[in-house]
Amino acid sequence: MNFIRRIVRALSRQLSHFTWRHPFASLKQIFDFFSNRARRLLSAYIQFKSSRFEPNLEVHVLGGLGDSIVATRWIKEFVRQIAPNIKIAFYAANPNQLAWLVNSIEQEAKFFGDAYLPTRPNTPRIQVGHQVQLSSGTLESVQRFFIDSSLALKFQLPYLDPNFNEQLTPIIGRQISESAMNLGLHRNNYIFETTGLSFPGDALAIETQTPLVSLPERYVTIHNGYDENFFLINESSTKNYNGFQPIVDYIQNVLNIPVIQLGISKTSNPLEVTYNLLDKTNLREVAEILKNSALHLDVESGLVHLATSLGTQCLVIFGPTPWEYFGYPSNINIFSNSCSPCWWLENDWMNTCHRSSKKLCCTKDINSLEIIEQVKTIIG
Repeated sequence: MNFIRRIVRALSRQLSHFTWRHPFASLKQIFDFFSNRARRLLSAYIQFKSSRFEPNLEVHVLGGLGDSIVATRWIKEFVRQIAPNIKIAFYAANPNQLAWLVNSIEQEAKFFGDAYLPTRPNTPRIQVGHQVQLSSGTLESVQRFFIDSSLALKFQLPYLDPNFNEQLTPIIGRQISESAMNLGLHRNNYIFETTGLSFPGDALAIETQTPLVSLPERYVTIHNGYDENFFLINESSTKNYNGFQPIVDYIQNVLNIPVIQLGISKTSNPLEVTYNLLDKTNLREVAEILKNSALHLDVESGLVHLATSLGTQCLVIFGPTPWEYFGYPSNINIFSNSCSPCWWLENDWMNTCHRSSKKLCCTKDINSLEIIEQVKTIIG
């Protein structure tokens, strides 16, 4: 009965969030959304109940691939400085993906789906998103794990009120980004600065896998999609950039360098490229391809975080999200001055233009010829 009550409560919250963000969704879209959430909830519950793992600490990682990569950098630095015998339970929307990223930590760890979060009154839980927060337990219960007592004293976490309206969380994310930019910080290092941990840099040891397809010695990669877990009622996202084809043509026909398109067809429109690998690779293979790419072209997405972690320079088109916050200083970040970023100014920012423009004000003025000039300076 307790589980049934939790299911009803969780799906009720999801309904509130869904109607708040997507008031014009069709009945089929609503059904697809909730059937997917119900499957995730049941899967996470079964996974948790079948495990007898009793952790000392829980870590809940929010967001998609890019968020998980940023969180993993923080987690590895955090784990490096705590006692070696601690047992950690990780929760994420994609636990297998997080397990792949975290991989090399020495602590005993288990990874679970976050659709079901257990209640353990005596186990502290840290939530890692755009900021790091304590969602249960006390700060002292986390600090006791630190090897370095002086660092434990510096380690500070705001407490996440369990009664907080989750609909406001995205808006808080925008406020966090503005605070970070005012301090000259970015998405990659803000959570280190605010928790007292040293920023180790953007590099991340990630296990890769050789793809089945035979690839040339030199190539450029491209991606033009978004996180598939982000529900959209339109066919494309406001993040997508429509001017990539002339850039691809220049690279292939003038520079004679083959171009490989990565991603999934659900979120990416196919381009006329030398190698179309949409839906044909797993993330480990994508990581191997990105690692050896001469340049990665993309919109602001998880693959930018992945490529940058592997040392590959990216040329990134920014639309609704702020480049000063999400952009890596090592990359070429392209943005328009004609429209300010509308990330979470509206709850449906990835579905529709904030100015109701079919052409998308933030990207329509980004000229392909200007990007080609940038490409020439890097690989020409």
